[in-house]
This record gives sequence, structure tokens and C-alpha cells, in this order.
Amino acid sequence: MSSTTPFDNLHSTIKVGKDENNQLLFASQSYGTNYFIYGYFKTSKTSPKSCTIVGLKMLILNYKGILDLGFSKDENLDPLVKIKKIEEDSKDPVIQVDLTIQAVVSKNTKPSVDIDFDNPIEINERTNLRVLRKLIPISGDIEMEPITDGVFDQEFYYRDGFAYARRVVRDIADDQNCFPVYGIDQSIVEKTGPGIKCRVAHFQIDFNR
Repeated sequence: MSSTTPFDNLHSTIKVGKDENNQLLFASQSYGTNYFIYGYFKTSKTSPKSCTIVGLKMLILNYKGILDLGFSKDENLDPLVKIKKIEEDSKDPVIQVDLTIQAVVSKNTKPSVDIDFDNPIEINERTNLRVLRKLIPISGDIEMEPITDGVFDQEFYYRDGFAYARRVVRDIADDQNCFPVYGIDQSIVEKTGPGIKCRVAHFQIDFNR
């Protein structure tokens, strides 16, 4: 994903420090369901202007919709959560958190996570937080057919900006209900919606004093 987007100036704040409570980290809609991810960073060595983050706790709440969402448990596809610190010349540092989300109907999700980082990260004032959401198909494998247990995964293949299934008019579907899947130019994904608008959230970190 490009380092800058038209949405970089749309951000809120998040507090980091000792004894913090759950705060809104991400909000979106998939499969017609509004869902919100709350969480907080576990910290050590806190001070008024800096701290060390050592872990992250999160939970996902689903509201009225068709299919609920959860954190994917399939580590073979993508790590549940990836975190890294991005530092570029003349720019404020960014803590980037990548989340892997999947429909609960896949029977491969959990509603909350508690992660300890292998390498604690030191942060100071003027550090930003970027949360990126990645959607995993219901089947758990983008190489499989988009129909799982009779459900066509329209959210992943049509609405999330990752790929699309070419529509072919048929009088009768073939035996496997096959829909060949084609990738699309990722440079287009980065410039158009709804994919990019639904995947990213920006925050400025504020220390709990």
C-alpha cells in the first residue's frame, strides 16, 4: 500500500500509557455487518513523553448485519497481527498494525486477542498509529472456489478490492459451480474505493499523563 493516501489527514487520537482502557482502533463494514475493534497497548517504562509498548490486546464487536467478523486463527495464511515501526526521513514515525479478519461462519476465528511482542517498541511524542485490516475469504484460501457451503463470498471477491470473479451468464451452473478468479492491478486498488477506505485507520498517539 502506498505510504500516503487521500485519507492520511483523517485521523483521531489514541492514548498510550499505564492502566489504559479499551479504545476504538478500527471500524468498518463487511458482509453487511458493522463491526468495531477496540483495544489498547500493553506498556512498560512509561514517562510523560515516551514509553515502550510490549503487547496489544483487542476485541471485536459485531453489530446488526448478515455475517459476523472475527480475528482469523489460520496462521498459515497470514499472521493474526503484524506490527512494525516505520521511520522515514523528515516524517513522524508510524506504528503500523496489520489485522487479519475473517467471517465467523468460517469456524476459524476468535473474538479477542492478547499478544506479547517478540521485540518491544519504544515510542516518543509525535508518533502516529496506522491500523490496516486484511480480509481473508470464508474458504480460507484465495486459490479455492469462492463458493463455500453454498455461500458465494461476494464481500471478498467483489467488494474488498482484492480480486474479482468474472461473471459468466449460464443457464445451468457446472458441477463445481466454478467461478474463475482473477487478480487486479494493485495500483488501482490503492487509488479507488471501497477497498482502501474500508481498510485503514489513522491515529496520533497521545501519552497518558
